[in-house]
Amino acid sequence: MEKLENIIAFVRIAEAGSIRGGAERLGLTISAASKALRRLESRVGVPLVRRNSHGLSLTDDGEALLIHGRRILAELEAVEGMLAQSGEKPRGRVRISLPVAFGRMYVLPLLVEYQRQHADVVVDLKLEDRFSDLVGDGVDLALRMTRDQPRDSNLVARRLTSSRLVLCASPSYLDKHGVPQSPEDLAEHVCLAFSHSGLSYRYRLSKNEVPFDYGVAPRLAIDNGEALRDAAIAGLGLCQLHAYIAAPEIESGRLRPVLLDYLAPPIGIYAVYQSRDPMSLKVRSLIDHLALQVKEPAPWHKCLGV
Repeated sequence: MEKLENIIAFVRIAEAGSIRGGAERLGLTISAASKALRRLESRVGVPLVRRNSHGLSLTDDGEALLIHGRRILAELEAVEGMLAQSGEKPRGRVRISLPVAFGRMYVLPLLVEYQRQHADVVVDLKLEDRFSDLVGDGVDLALRMTRDQPRDSNLVARRLTSSRLVLCASPSYLDKHGVPQSPEDLAEHVCLAFSHSGLSYRYRLSKNEVPFDYGVAPRLAIDNGEALRDAAIAGLGLCQLHAYIAAPEIESGRLRPVLLDYLAPPIGIYAVYQSRDPMSLKVRSLIDHLALQVKEPAPWHKCLGV
């Protein structure tokens, strides 16, 4: 039991970015949380965090353990939810908000499977590339992609998996224009971009584990990731896509990734729902179903070698 408690403490400390923040999430004293972290490091025999005046950061071993630790906790929560449901059946309408491409490509097939198992649940699905107002819009569950864990006292966020942004282009485009070797080379290329209302166009990159934004002047901007992918496949230029969109095309050879040494840190994919006590059975059962399927390590990262 202590082993599991130490892993839980490590995951919460890592997510909070500090021992104090992790202790608050766990309901422990700072001393108790720190001791749990030290016990885990002693057990695995390697340092998991780097401590500094600003908090802490994860070592490479810590990053690897965090992925597996989150998966362990997600599966444990899913099993607990399944056991709690025994003898009861989810029923009623559940309203869901999903990012357009991720929802269509990966979540919709899981919802079909869920409804086969729970015929008394009616799913009201909204595909949209914006953060819906769960309370105002009456949304029961949303999937959100964000670099930092959502923080809202009215909401609960459960991390499921992650996605990286990858720069890519068609082989025909790269044969004609050459392969960029550094971000500075992008100034000589035709760039395509995802259109965010009111935001400047930029690619998210990283060097020596330090993220930075590289501004671009796109020839074409589109507010749909799958349409942006299709434009890149057609040879119109370079673009930055979520790995879950690009991976099938990279594996088929229709797109080629570039500047992999400049991949930005992964973006978290969270199940977000209203903070209610108790949580409705229909929402809990759906989250547990998704958590068993959408988890780390994300399959769409394999083609990137990460």
